[in-house]
Order: sequence, then structure tokens, then C-alpha cells
Amino acid sequence: MNAPGSVTNRSVEPLRCIIEAADGVRDGLALLNENPHEDAFAWQHPATDRAIVALGCVAEVRACGASRFEQARRASQRILGEIQVEYADGPVGDGATAASARRPETPLLVGGFGFFDGDPPGPWQDFPSLRFVLPRYAWVRDGDRAYTVRVEAFEPPHTPRISSAPQARNHQRGGTAVDEPAGDWLRRTAVAIERIRSGDLRKIVLARSRSVGLSDRFSPVDAVARLCTERPSCATFLVRSGASAFLGSSPEMLARVDDGRFQTAALAGSQPRGKTAQEDLRFAENLLACAKNAREHSIVVDELRAKLAPVCSDLHVAPRPEVRRLPESFHLFTPFSGRLTADRNLFDVAGALHPTAAVCGIPSPVTMHDLARNEPGRGWYAGACGWIDAYGSGELTVALRSALVERGRAVVWAGAGIVDGSCPESELAEVENKMTALTGALESGTPEAGGA
Repeated sequence: MNAPGSVTNRSVEPLRCIIEAADGVRDGLALLNENPHEDAFAWQHPATDRAIVALGCVAEVRACGASRFEQARRASQRILGEIQVEYADGPVGDGATAASARRPETPLLVGGFGFFDGDPPGPWQDFPSLRFVLPRYAWVRDGDRAYTVRVEAFEPPHTPRISSAPQARNHQRGGTAVDEPAGDWLRRTAVAIERIRSGDLRKIVLARSRSVGLSDRFSPVDAVARLCTERPSCATFLVRSGASAFLGSSPEMLARVDDGRFQTAALAGSQPRGKTAQEDLRFAENLLACAKNAREHSIVVDELRAKLAPVCSDLHVAPRPEVRRLPESFHLFTPFSGRLTADRNLFDVAGALHPTAAVCGIPSPVTMHDLARNEPGRGWYAGACGWIDAYGSGELTVALRSALVERGRAVVWAGAGIVDGSCPESELAEVENKMTALTGALESGTPEAGGA
């Protein structure tokens, strides 16, 4: 096993990176089906108008323990700083004029990390505490421009082919769906509510998992393509490692960093969607007026404000929450923005914020201890997935509305924030509703047109 914060270079030669402009309309997800036996990463976030598809692992950064984000920061700077970068036609984003002023593109590290800082158990063996890889090939679309990043060990280039032929399927055997007992979860929720009333906790986020059998026609790539189409307001991601894949479509951003500026948001408090336009409007208004949801949301806002103070030089917080609309639910949403202090990067922000009260609770040490005892199998659920470049800029999305796929089954995760005023039955209904964000894509064999 690699030492914490280690860098593993899969090549014995020095690395060089060739970056060149690419066709911005090609189907990036097709790369993954054309190269089904490699580690892979896919990311699409319409809010930032960015898509990334990456293949292979030339080098990797692994870290675990309480200092894993600092380890990752140092290791990522080392690996990205040692690559010789060449531009086939000049930097794609070279700022020759003020109107086009952008820093040149760099190689990327892609990957994610788990909820807990230790390596997760059992089925998560291909997803350690933190793993980011330097892919051998990446296709990136950023707004109206696109480019490829090819990493070589000073050897002839290898470019994945893109074919218009029917995509290959990952033929996995179907399994049997097994639900986590609802009664056990309801009892645990009732205990949590009593602890909140007694003052032991202010909030705790309890998760529940469900095992879903997959058909012979199922492909993780196809599921991601469907999610991209059906959930355009979310960040959709796929991390394929070994024989497993972790995928999801999350509404919650952990952090976005661009040239020293950052964005994050509080997303807490929810209400199901209505069945008619009139009911939809009424439910959204009820969410804004609900004292319980306002309490849950304010806890997250206050905690984010406190956690960001040590890493930012200025901070802007929206004065009041707005309603965020998803296909399955409404959420209260408060955006944050600001500037980082000198020499801070994406991993610094992740280390400051994770775990937020939106996925863990308050006080964090107590709730983390409880979750480690009662939900040790969370793995990368409620961790984060994303990317970082050589400037320390990048984006991480909280891995919600997510599932681990392996050996003919998918384990789907969802959670609910428990605060004073919560009702166990209502919270269970919320968790079940959140799971529907993924179950449709997992149960469908063939996606609609779409993708990165």
C-alpha cells in the first residue's frame, strides 16, 4: 500500500503533457465505452458549462488520515509541477488580448475522497480515503472551447478512438434488490431526535442505503448519460476504478476555485415537488415559510461562515436563502463567494469545509463519531468528486444522489438532516424521495440521447 500522501508514477520515464484544441461537439462519454477496461472519470456541470472525460492512470495521489487534504495538496503540486507541458498550437486559452485573457490550460488530476478519513471497508476497496489520478488522456470542454490533454512518458502518443458504432455494454448479471430495514432507520432517527431535544446534538445527517439489482443491459456510462440529460441543474459524475464504478448526480457543490476566488453554497432543508404547477408553487412557498427547514438551513449557513474564515480574505453570503428546484425536490439554497488567502487552493478549501453540517451535523466531532459507529459503509457517499489543475483551481461536488456499482448490483445512498422538529416518518419519506433521483437511471437499460 502506498504511504499517506504518496505519488505513484506508473511510468519510469519523465512525463510530458501535450495540450491541443479539440472538437467541442464530440461525444466525450463515448470514450469510456470505447475503452472499457481502464480507470475512467467523467464530469459534467452545466452551471459552470464544463465537461471532462478522462481515461487511464499515469500517476496517482493517495492520502488518508486527518491530514489527508494537506497531504493531497503537497502531492498534487509535486506531480503537476514536474510535468513538461507542450501546446500543439499554442495555449488554447492564451490571453493575447484583454477580451480573451485566460491562463493557459494545464494537466488535471481527477478523482475524489470518502466521507471518513480512513480507507472504507468491504465493497469500497477500489475507492480509498482519497485518490486523484493523472489520466493519460483527457477531453475537456470549457464553455465554447474544448481541448485534449495527453500525458506521455516521451513515447509515441496513444489517442483513444471515438466511434459512431453502437456502444459496448458492461454485461453484468442481475441481482436482487434488498432494502435496508426501514424500522431500524426509523428507530435510529427517533433516538437522534431525543438527543437533539436533550441538547446533546443540534443536527445529525442520517443516511440509508438500498441495494438494487442491475439488468444484463446495464452500463454505468449509459446511466451517467441519462442523468446528464434528466438532471441538467446538477453536477453528474462517474469514477470507474477496477471492477467498480461510483456515479451520481449531485445538487450540492463543496467548493469551486478559480484563480484565487472561490464559491460554495449552503444546501439544506427540503420539500418534495408537487404533482401540479399549483401544488409545486405551494410546496415551494411552504419550504420558505417552514420553521424546521429554516432552522436546518441556518445551522449549515452559520457553520460554513465559521469554517471559511481561516482560508479566505473576504467572504460574501447571500442575505437570505432561495429555493433550488430539482426534479425530485426543492431545497433551500444560500450561495457563498469570496477570495482565498494567499497560496490557498482547492484542497485547502476542501480541508476547511469537509464534512459540512449539510452531510454530517453539529457538533461535528460528536456526529462523526456516531456516523462512524452506525454507518461505517458510507465510503465515498457524502465525500466529494471533482478535479484540480496545476494552478490549484478546480471543483468538487458533494457526492450525494450517488451509487456504488459492482458485480451486477448498485448500492444507492441518500440521507436526511435531523433537527429539532423532525419527524422520523417524514424524514424516511424524504430519503426515499431522494433515492428516486438515481433509481430510474439505474433501472433503465438504454439512455436517451445526451452526455458530456
